[in-house]
Order: sequence, then structure tokens, then C-alpha cells
Amino acid sequence: MSYLFETIRYYLMEVLLIVPNIFWITLNWFLPKNSKNISGQLALITGGSEGIGRAIAFRLAQEGCNLAIANRNIEKGQKTAEEIRKKFNVKVQAFQCDVSKCEEVKRLKDEVKKSLGTVDLLVNNAGLLSVDHSVLEGDDEYYQYCMDVNLTSYIWTTRTFLPDMIKQRRGHLIAISSLTTKFTFAHTVTYTTTKFGNKAFMDALREDMCQFGFDKFIKISSVIPGFVRTNDGMVDTISENFLETVFMFKEPEYAADQIVKGILKDEENIWVSWIEFVQVKILNSFSRPFKNILLKNAFKSSKRDEFIKNKLEKCKLLDAY
Repeated sequence: MSYLFETIRYYLMEVLLIVPNIFWITLNWFLPKNSKNISGQLALITGGSEGIGRAIAFRLAQEGCNLAIANRNIEKGQKTAEEIRKKFNVKVQAFQCDVSKCEEVKRLKDEVKKSLGTVDLLVNNAGLLSVDHSVLEGDDEYYQYCMDVNLTSYIWTTRTFLPDMIKQRRGHLIAISSLTTKFTFAHTVTYTTTKFGNKAFMDALREDMCQFGFDKFIKISSVIPGFVRTNDGMVDTISENFLETVFMFKEPEYAADQIVKGILKDEENIWVSWIEFVQVKILNSFSRPFKNILLKNAFKSSKRDEFIKNKLEKCKLLDAY
């Protein structure tokens, strides 16, 4: 009897917490907010030549932003820069940089400042979409590189570009986080860890800015993009093995539009899909056994056993011991 009472009390508390939260978010969604003008400002986008980064570059150019696109692949960056240059009347230049290396990020700053000026908006978008690896799969080097790109690079770029923003008393730092920071999925251990890390980094950074009194002119935003069609392999894997109604993929252009709207309104947490926000809030209120049932039933009935079998065959660590 006491267990039943505790269970009922638990779910009542969850409802009491969820309903006001959803109401407040919905209210903020519909209430008009003043949008700032970023025309003429300089935005640096890491990984800006494809996927969400590329779409954000085009959308910021539409707002009149000048652009620095940083990529390991300079040819892809130059191609994107040329396309933007032809379409919009803005300054845009591509730069080669591996943001996982601190010395390259410092070199990037010098090159960008010399060519285009001081960065006003830093969009940390570069990342590895390692969403098909459990902790038992892959090589040690892969995990380290994923940590360096998805997390450590955000620290290097922030430490490198933030001081000039503070000196000019204007700046906005944006990090592309993940839905996995709100609801965890199997086979995404490293990816989820790094995304939790960069979300925590941005939250703590915001508190730093508040303590120093810089929060009036330095803005911090984390983006929760959800499922976006940026990686054909990921889309194919999910489409092949899972029920399509469970995952609602959005186009990069839609995601970029929502992200830039959030940037213009200085939102601290930018959700690309409010439907996913509500879904996550509801799912996180369920008990672990019920979550397990839901996630198992997300598989196509004919694919689940085959999917798990194939995953187990890739678990190198099980063969090592």
C-alpha cells in the first residue's frame, strides 16, 4: 500500500512540475520578443561547410552577418563561402582549421582578425555524429578524437575568442548541443557524454559571465537541434531499423531558421522542435521499466533481434577479455 502511495505521489509531483514548465515555454513561444540586429557583425562558424553549420551560415548571411567559415576541409569551406558570396552582399571567407587542436584555433583567430576583424558571434558547430557506438565498440583513438572535437574544441575556441568580445563589450557564444542531453539513447555513450559536457560548459560559462558582470553584453546559447537530416548514414540506419513515426527528422534549413531566431532573441536554450521538448518532458516522467518497453517497441518488429546481434558482433572489448 505504501509503495502504491509513493508511486502515485511521485507521478503527481512530476505532473505538477511538467505542466507549468510546458505552459511557460508555450507562453514564451507566442509572446512577441524584440529581436536584435546583427547586420554587419562577424560570425565564425566551425564546421560551417555542411549540415546544420552550412544552413546556419546561409541564414546568418540573410541577416546581414559577415562570415568566417572554419573547416578541416578547406575546399568544402571555400565552395560554401563562394555560394554565399554570390547570393548575399556580405563578406565571407573560408579558413582551414582542426578545432580539436588549441594551436590551430589560436592561428585561426589571428587569420580571421587580420582578414575580417573581431568575431561577434561564435557558433561552435563542428562535431562528430558518433551515434552508432556503444562503449564496447570502436578503438581507443576514436573515443579520444570524439572527445577532442565534440567537447575540448569548444573550450579552445571560447578561451581564444571570448577575450576580444569582452573588450569590445559585445559577443554571443552559441554551442550546438543535442537532444541526448535531455533524453539518453543506447549506443551513443561517447556522443552523449561530449554533448552533456559542452552543455554543462556553456551553462557554467554563463554563470562566469554573470559573476563578472559581463552577462549584459555577452550572451550564451545552447542549441537542442533534435533529429536533423545531416548524416545519410544515421538517417538510413534509423529508417531501416526503427519505426519512422518515432523519429521526426527536420531539414537543416528549418533547424537553422529556428536557431537564428533564438540567437536574435538571446535565448539561453534554443529548441529547434517544441514537439520534441514536450515529448522529452513526458518520457522523462516515466519509470525505467516503462521507458524500456517504449524504446524496445520503437524497433521494427522484424529488425530488433538482428540489430542487437550485429551490435554485439562489433563489441571488440568483449573479445579482448
